[in-house]
Amino acid sequence: MGILRYFAALGLIVFACFSNAQAAQRDVYHTAGLDGFFEELLKLRKERQPSPAPSPPVAQPPASTENLNERLIMLAEQICTAAYPPQTKEACYDKLFHGMGSALDAHSQYMNEKEYRDFSMNTNNRLEGVGIEIAKPSPNSHLLVLGIISGGSAGEAGVMIGDKIITIDGKSTFGMTVPETVKALRGAPGTRVVVEIEREGSMLSPLSLERRAIALVQITSEILYADGRAYGYIKTEHFGKNFADELRTHIVEMRRKVSRQLSGLIISVENNPGGSLQEAISAVDLFLDAPSIVLVRQKDGIHPYGSRINEWLIPTVQGDITNGLPLLVLVNGRSVSASEIFSGALKHFGRAVIAGPSGTFQKGNVQGVFTFPGGDALKLTESEYLIGTMDSWVPVQCFGVVPDLPIPPFVEEKESTRITECMMASSIRSAGPMPNAPWLPNIRERNPGLYNAGVVMLRVYMEQIFPKKQQEVFRKKNILERNRDSRP
Repeated sequence: MGILRYFAALGLIVFACFSNAQAAQRDVYHTAGLDGFFEELLKLRKERQPSPAPSPPVAQPPASTENLNERLIMLAEQICTAAYPPQTKEACYDKLFHGMGSALDAHSQYMNEKEYRDFSMNTNNRLEGVGIEIAKPSPNSHLLVLGIISGGSAGEAGVMIGDKIITIDGKSTFGMTVPETVKALRGAPGTRVVVEIEREGSMLSPLSLERRAIALVQITSEILYADGRAYGYIKTEHFGKNFADELRTHIVEMRRKVSRQLSGLIISVENNPGGSLQEAISAVDLFLDAPSIVLVRQKDGIHPYGSRINEWLIPTVQGDITNGLPLLVLVNGRSVSASEIFSGALKHFGRAVIAGPSGTFQKGNVQGVFTFPGGDALKLTESEYLIGTMDSWVPVQCFGVVPDLPIPPFVEEKESTRITECMMASSIRSAGPMPNAPWLPNIRERNPGLYNAGVVMLRVYMEQIFPKKQQEVFRKKNILERNRDSRP
């Protein structure tokens, strides 16, 4: 294990050299050079025989930059030649590259060609699997279900947020990495996978789940009527391709249905796992004008996102497409990343009231995707995002977005089942809040009219939407009772 950790540490330097250190979000792909890497390995094997291992092993000093590439090649050659049990070179390289990524932090990840195809499919609003979002709080833990995707077999079978996946096709998830579990759960549509679930300390009977091709629905909407007024209710599932355009379309269509007489918008990012940074910024821009919405904190300081040549310049919309309609944004502990940008920015600029049972997930770091000629890729944490302008900003990493109004938690939102970004193994820590930040009053003091409208909209939500969600939770709880494992 020692040499693997050393190899993983070296991998960070080598990939940084190959990538030219260009920043990107998950929709922006860079081409970097691993050209000739495998050819050099094969050539080296022909020209050299591995030196016999010293006995006892003698620690070597760190490689200098001059011989780093040669050192890395020698290490890979030694590991893949001498490791037991025997395996193909291709399988060994794949494991080494995965180790490079996962050793860095909770979100950096090497993806081979198939894994990258699956990742790209997800960002393009479709995936193949059973329909769950998963996380591994620590290396010595089972998988935790963070989200349920509509249209998947897992939700239909009664899998719930907060459940632990103990086995996949009879294999324990305790020692599996997240990429390994994703690979085990995904597969050709029509095939099945058997999982064992633990909930609240009890085992369910094994569940046979069908893998499906799932078209990800980003947004659904409906009009709620109360006290002679109409309110738009928008439920978001994730921030994928064209999210901001879809959001605009739903708002325009709802206003058309009621002759533009909406009294407010209720927008839910509850259980939304995030997605595209650019789409989140564009969605916020629909409701406000600001010099910047998101800042990026990197090694060389802080700058507005989009101000550098290697960052997407996001087209802006002048004004507010709703002409100042009151906004209520619903969050919970599973509102992640782009969801936190969306809700946090609307809160920071005083444009919306935030309601929820708890703060958000607290993920405020940005991953860029670097692609290689062979079709594989590296997802690498490059920066921390901040919400606001250079004159006034707040971090999200390890802080999250705190609600202005409380909502009773669902049964599945018990504090004992909640995890946050900075509770996970290998998560990075925020570099901290803004020094000498200007004081901002709470929304009740800042905009009493908006606050009071938010209170009214929250009452409408609690009367018309919340009971439906509770019924769905109880439906899944009943599945637990019917399928509870009878083993002693």
